[in-house]
Amino acid sequence: VVGALAATAADGEAFVHLVAAAPRGEGVGSSLLAAAEGECAAAGARTMRLRALDARLERYYARRGYTRDASPLATLDGALTAAVRAVGSAVGWEGADGLAAEGCYMEKSLAEASTDAGG
Repeated sequence: VVGALAATAADGEAFVHLVAAAPRGEGVGSSLLAAAEGECAAAGARTMRLRALDARLERYYARRGYTRDASPLATLDGALTAAVRAVGSAVGWEGADGLAAEGCYMEKSLAEASTDAGG
């Protein structure tokens, strides 16, 4: 196995939960993402959302047409993650540092993916 992607689609929106590809730089992740976009668009999703865990991934997704998701839910999640990290660190929770400090939610309209997939 050189790559995996998990996504769900409901109510006109899709969310990518996991993209993993190895080795990097051979187009596996891009191929998986494009295929997921096409499948989700064919299933009726109009928007694809995901979380870029760091600046490198944010640039990667931006090159593929994703923009920062400024929705209230994405903003709230970012604020909650920061608060949990701060409180967790203050009380000595070892897992607090494992929460993504960087990153952001991103979104992409699937109108192009639907057109490319023949839908």
